[in-house]
Amino acid sequence: MKLHLSPVNIPELLRALHVMLLGQVAAKRHTVDVNALGVRHENVLCDKMRLSQILLNICGNAIKFTPPGGHVELNISELDPESAQNEASFEICIKDNGIGMSREFLERRFQAFEREGGNAEQKLGGTGLGMAVTMQLVSLMQGTVRVESELGKGTEFIIGLRFPFAREAEAGAGAAEDFDASGLKVLVADDDSKACSALMGHLAAMGASAEWTMSGHEAIQRFEEAQSRDDPFDVCILEWRMRDMSGSDVAREISAAAARGGRGVGLVLVTAYDIEKVRQDAEGTGTGAVCAKPVFASDLRRALALACSRRSPRAAESGGKDVDFTGKRVLLVDDIEVNREIAAAVLAMSGFEIDEAEDGVQAVAKVAEAEAGRYDVVLMDLQMPNMNGFDATRAIRALADKAKARVPVVALSANSSDEDIQAGREAGMDGHLSKPIDMEKLFALLRQVVGA
Repeated sequence: MKLHLSPVNIPELLRALHVMLLGQVAAKRHTVDVNALGVRHENVLCDKMRLSQILLNICGNAIKFTPPGGHVELNISELDPESAQNEASFEICIKDNGIGMSREFLERRFQAFEREGGNAEQKLGGTGLGMAVTMQLVSLMQGTVRVESELGKGTEFIIGLRFPFAREAEAGAGAAEDFDASGLKVLVADDDSKACSALMGHLAAMGASAEWTMSGHEAIQRFEEAQSRDDPFDVCILEWRMRDMSGSDVAREISAAAARGGRGVGLVLVTAYDIEKVRQDAEGTGTGAVCAKPVFASDLRRALALACSRRSPRAAESGGKDVDFTGKRVLLVDDIEVNREIAAAVLAMSGFEIDEAEDGVQAVAKVAEAEAGRYDVVLMDLQMPNMNGFDATRAIRALADKAKARVPVVALSANSSDEDIQAGREAGMDGHLSKPIDMEKLFALLRQVVGA
C-alpha cells in the first residue's frame, strides 16, 4: 500500500464520514456526540481515502458492537497547536458503551481474522479483518493506536496522527470569514460537557464573552435574567437534542423573550444528527444558523455571522411597514461568497431584488451594461481582488451615461477607520457601514439613499 497525499479539509472529511454513518446510527437508535477540541489547523496534507477508511472502520465497529440505544462518541483534538510550525498533531478518540473486549483478546485485536468469539460478536458477524487493515493504515501514516476496553462496558480507540499543513486555498474549503466576533456576548447550552468546552474555547479565541449551561431550561432563565439586567446575550448556541428540552423549543422561548424585550438575538443550533432534519425542525424558531458537529472554528465563525445578520425580530416582524424596499434592486459586490449570502438574506427580508458581483471589475461591467435605473443602490466591499471598491466606485462615477454614473454606492467593509471613510467619500461613495452588518443601521442608511 502507498499513501497518496493531497490537500484535505478535516471538517469536510468528518462531515462526509458523518453522512455515511447516519443510517447505521438511526437504525440502532444510538445517541452520538462529536466534538472538535482546540483544532486550529483545519487543512492538512494526507491520504484522504485511507484516513476515511480508518475512521469508518473504527466508528462502524463502535456502532455495530453497541446494543440498540447505546452511546458513541468521537472527539478530535489538536495537540499543542500554538507551537505547531509545519505540521499538526491530532488525537482522535472513538468511544462506545458497547459489549467491550476481554483483556486476553485485546492483545491480539489487530491480528488478521481475529474475533472475540463470544455469542454477541458471533451473532453480529464480521471477518476480523477490519482492525488488522486499520492498524496497517495507521502504521503506514506513522501514527499510533491505543485501545482501552472492558468486557460488557465498552471500548475506546485513541489514534495519534501527524500531518503537514496545507494551504487553505489548496484544501478547497477556504478560511473562516472575516466576521469579527470580539465583544459578542454568547450563551452556550449543551448537555455534553466536552461540546461546551470546545465551543467555549473557540469563542474565547475569537474574543467573545461566553457563558455555558448543560440545561435548556437554565438557558432560558439565564437569557431572561440577562435581558432584565439590560445586559442581554447577542447570540445563543443551542444543542438540538438535550435531555431536558430540545434546542428548537429553547430557541422558540428565547426568541419570544427577545421580542418581548424589543431586542434581537442570534440563534444557532448545533447537532450531530441529520442537519437537514434539524433545519426543518428549526423553522419558525427564529434560528439563524444550523451547524453540524464537530464544530470547528471556521464553522462557528460562519454560523455566528449568519445568526447575527438575522437577529433583529423587529425588522423581521415589521411586515414591511418600517422597512419595505419592494421593487428596489441592489447590486451586491463582495469577493467572499458567504458574505454575499449573509447580506442577501438580510436584504431579501426587506423586499430587495438582488444581483451579485464578485469583484470591482464585474461590478463596473454590470452597472455599465444594465439599462439606466436598473440599480437603486450598489453595496460595495472595499478589499477585493482584480479591482477594489474605491477604484470600482471611481470607474462607475466616470461612466459616460450620467444616469448610470449617479447610482448610489454604499461601502460595506470590515475596516471602518476614518481614513477608509474619507477615502470612500473622495471616491464618490454615498455612505459607509461596518461588517458584521447591523440591520437597523443598514436599513436606516438605505432609506436615506434609496428614498424608500
